[in-house]
Amino acid sequence: MHPNEPNRPDQPLPHDHPHHPDCHHQAHHRPPSPPPAPGEPWSDALVDWYLANYAEHPTNQIAVDEAVLSGFETVLDVGCGGGAAVRAAASLLTTGKVLGIDPSPAMVRIAEETADSHPAAGRMAFALGSAETLQVADASVDVAMAINSLHHWVDIPKGLGHIARVLRPSGRFVVVEEVFEQREMGLTPETIRSALVDAGFTVDGPAEKSFESGRALIFIARLEGTK
Repeated sequence: MHPNEPNRPDQPLPHDHPHHPDCHHQAHHRPPSPPPAPGEPWSDALVDWYLANYAEHPTNQIAVDEAVLSGFETVLDVGCGGGAAVRAAASLLTTGKVLGIDPSPAMVRIAEETADSHPAAGRMAFALGSAETLQVADASVDVAMAINSLHHWVDIPKGLGHIARVLRPSGRFVVVEEVFEQREMGLTPETIRSALVDAGFTVDGPAEKSFESGRALIFIARLEGTK
């Protein structure tokens, strides 16, 4: 995610992150520094600004609700930011685990510090990483989530290839993308569905859900031939 740097179809997409600050709230919450180059980690000041304004964005809970967790799953949140969705998912698990990855060291550090005092701390872990460099074992994840992050990935096909690799045959990939008022922001529903299908997924959606400050598109993707 890179403040003030809208995505363009003919350019590589910025790196993964759970929410893009360049939405309709942006006029009220300006970032403290220019955006880093695509794929570069955020400064501590930018991380602090983001978490102050967007850490508990409603799309985190929407994604966890759509995941329909039963308690035993291994869950992966790609672009976990401050870890809100990781904490929400871990709270629903009994024997399962949640891994959150993010490319910014400051974001991972804060997510870890926040998780330390959480009742479900033992079911959470965080690591540096991105969709394109995913260091997770093959067929080891039941539920993967990308929450307002897909449109920030540098290489969407490569990232989706890794998601397909790490999912178990019965696994599912929950994609939640906010609908931005600026048409040049984010990805269209058609682009998201096409990318998922090209990566070998069968796709349910998009469904649409409204929240206080906007709307979100929801896709549930599974590996072809699975239910």
